[in-house]
Amino acid sequence: MRITKVEEYGKKGYSLYRIPGVVCTEKGTALAYCEARHGTDWGVTDITLRRKEVCSESWSERIMIADSKGRCVMNNPVAFVDGDTVRMIFCRNYRELYYTESHDDGKTWEKARDITFVPEKLLDSYNWTVVAAGPGHGLVTSKGRLIATLWLASNKHDINAHWPSVVTTVYSDDHGKTWECGEIVRGIPDVFVNPSESSLAELSDGSIMMNCRHATGNDMRAVFYSPDGLGCWSDVTFDPTLPDPACMGSLAQCDRGILFTNCSAPSSKGRVHTTVKLSTDDGKSWSFLVEIAEKGGYSDVYYNKVTKEICVFAESGRNKEGDMFSFDLEFAEFTFDEI
Repeated sequence: MRITKVEEYGKKGYSLYRIPGVVCTEKGTALAYCEARHGTDWGVTDITLRRKEVCSESWSERIMIADSKGRCVMNNPVAFVDGDTVRMIFCRNYRELYYTESHDDGKTWEKARDITFVPEKLLDSYNWTVVAAGPGHGLVTSKGRLIATLWLASNKHDINAHWPSVVTTVYSDDHGKTWECGEIVRGIPDVFVNPSESSLAELSDGSIMMNCRHATGNDMRAVFYSPDGLGCWSDVTFDPTLPDPACMGSLAQCDRGILFTNCSAPSSKGRVHTTVKLSTDDGKSWSFLVEIAEKGGYSDVYYNKVTKEICVFAESGRNKEGDMFSFDLEFAEFTFDEI
């Protein structure tokens, strides 16, 4: 397994780097993107990206995807590999949703267009005050649908709060030209509390599985299913084989099944043991593959079809004692044979 440091805490113009996401293009180029922050969730934040081409040992200089101009929060980037085009949605100030795309393997990006009117169609059924995508990467289904998760919070007393919350999906059936939202998945008091950051996978029958962070307090990932990722979601279940301290988790398809990464630990242990697991039976069971980092945080997993490598872009380590967010962003890549 090869691990490289992509962004270092407190260096190169930003105080910290968070919310990693990764995709690999048709050429096998890894695109590692994140929030480059000057503070906390609501501090001034840009969205940046670095590229690593096949057979290269180094990462490109930083590419600016969404420039805050020093006055706002650009947050929650989610990318899709759609043929030879890379598409991305992201948010601004947790209020607005934007879309952009790259036609040169992630080197340059078109001017983003505002698609906030899409989640605003949900306001009559859920008067949200915060919207955020993913995080991580989006799913391109076998039928060509682009689909990603959104989480929405509604708090009239604190419009910046990230709870109470619900989840939904945002999708495009015409390669990003138009977008719509799916049905809202709501929590259940004392049973399924404040669903939020989620990831998607397509199962062998074409149905969609959502794997979800929540605040129920049972230290397990929540899982539910839809025939198309848009609605008719099943009742929630909790997977005891996927322990979680209420943090981000990520799903990705590969040629052996479905990959999953998260901090595989209960909340009493905190955000530790960033682990990759594999399911060969549509998420019914999971087997351990490898631990990426002992002290972890958010992580995104993706399978590089060109190099046949599993790629994980993750928050890793602690640079300041007692500061759980003082990590670097590291990129791990390995094949099944290597583990």
